[in-house]
Amino acid sequence: MLTDEIYQRIVGQIEATNPNVFVLDVQLKQGSRNVLSVKLDTDKGITMDECAVLTRALGPWMDEVGFFEFDYGIELSSPGVGAPLLFHRQYLKNIGRDLRVINQAGEETEGRLMVVEEKTITINPYKSSKNLKKGQKPRLADEQVTISFEDIKTSKVII
Repeated sequence: MLTDEIYQRIVGQIEATNPNVFVLDVQLKQGSRNVLSVKLDTDKGITMDECAVLTRALGPWMDEVGFFEFDYGIELSSPGVGAPLLFHRQYLKNIGRDLRVINQAGEETEGRLMVVEEKTITINPYKSSKNLKKGQKPRLADEQVTISFEDIKTSKVII
């Protein structure tokens, strides 16, 4: 079982090994194959080499600490392109990219992420997407929309 204490200690060990890395998620997936899955990122995106170094550091430490009394594997990876943005610093690295934001009321805004401030983001939304040809992206509207982080239910980068 992945307790809050175990979660915090794993996060602390990863951040101590590489202070540029931040942890997005830690899950213990139990089944026919038990896997400790850790999603990581940096302000510039995480590389496979960084994940490999962290895996080599985390594995022996986990064995030494002995959190789990069963066999398990460790998977460290990036969250993937379609994963939701969870932290302020993820928004910062995606300035200039297209974003889909769903607010707490379920309303959707799509457009280009223009500004990230302490408590808000500013998006230049798309104009109406009617009459677009297949594969054609909509044009950006003239006005911008500011959205409070508190109002964001989920947001993802649009590929």
